Amino acid sequence: MGFSENTLAADIKLYNPNSYNLQLKSASMDIYFNDRFLGHSSVDALIILQAKDTTSFPIRMQASAKDILKNTADLLLNPNVKIRITGSAKAGRGGFFINVPINYEGMQKIKF
Repeated sequence: MGFSENTLAADIKLYNPNSYNLQLKSASMDIYFNDRFLGHSSVDALIILQAKDTTSFPIRMQASAKDILKNTADLLLNPNVKIRITGSAKAGRGGFFINVPINYEGMQKIKF
């Protein structure tokens, strides 16, 4: 961990409720833990989201040491955190892609 920008890795799961496969072409997201900014992540790879299934894929996010330390202190006291992800994604099928807003909020237990 450096003093400026650091890279954190996580797995993210997306559920496709449609009866057909979708393609995720790109995404740009800001990630918050307990309403505190943690970092930014971009996805620039074609990911196939299977119909009526959950797809898991890795993301990397850029975060400052200050933001990481603030959030780590909270995690040590309580591993259950409110995660909020905002941003946009380009998704579609058959070569037709649209921008889709990303607005997720939920509680998650973080394991060390």
